Amino acid sequence: MYKLDFYEFFTDIPVDKRFEEGFKLMEQRSKQLGFSHVAMWAASALPLATPKLFAFNNASAEWQQEYALKNYLLRDPIIRHGLNCSRLAVLDEAFFQKDPQFWQSAHEHGLCYGVSQSTRGFDGTTYILAICREEEPVSAAEVEAIGEPFAHLLHMMANLLEEVIGFPHRQQDTPVLSKREVEVLRWTADGKTASEIAMILNISERTVNFHINNSIQKLNAVNKTQALVKAVVLNLL
Repeated sequence: MYKLDFYEFFTDIPVDKRFEEGFKLMEQRSKQLGFSHVAMWAASALPLATPKLFAFNNASAEWQQEYALKNYLLRDPIIRHGLNCSRLAVLDEAFFQKDPQFWQSAHEHGLCYGVSQSTRGFDGTTYILAICREEEPVSAAEVEAIGEPFAHLLHMMANLLEEVIGFPHRQQDTPVLSKREVEVLRWTADGKTASEIAMILNISERTVNFHINNSIQKLNAVNKTQALVKAVVLNLL
């Protein structure tokens, strides 16, 4: 019932209309799962301190206005959880216990109970999907029943958003590191010095530094540390 071939469904739909049609489909599937409210976020992997964040939802105009005025985007527990954990989360009062004000506001607008989950694209972009309803907490049995179709819906919408949002670090723009550059960065991530890496790989220390400098240039980094962080975020290691 919930299986859907992404490419078959959207082949005949213009690219600029695919997310709009996908969102309608997401609303339909969410209702089939028993939830009336849907929201999705996309957060860029870089820069780490100030990532770009896009939000899409079918919430009321009143909630969206309050969400914007109170800067909930910067403190939303659903977003924080999604950026740090890909496990499915059950949304209820306990989930929002660290931010009761947010919970109270969401509750007043009918966003009381639901589930959320995130996934990460090849370029490091994080996609977060949440579905909510006003009444009846989500039981353990329901979580088990909706887990697979919800995950399928999340990945389908993530594929759609990849076509819609042009983050500057898209996969096609991601630099390609050589096998040796990857090896050197991996050992660097483990805390090894250039001289130690040289002994491990049976190459000269000068060669190790050569590969590190190449990686820094390819990743447009200012130093070894930033290059390593970018390589990890962009799933190059």
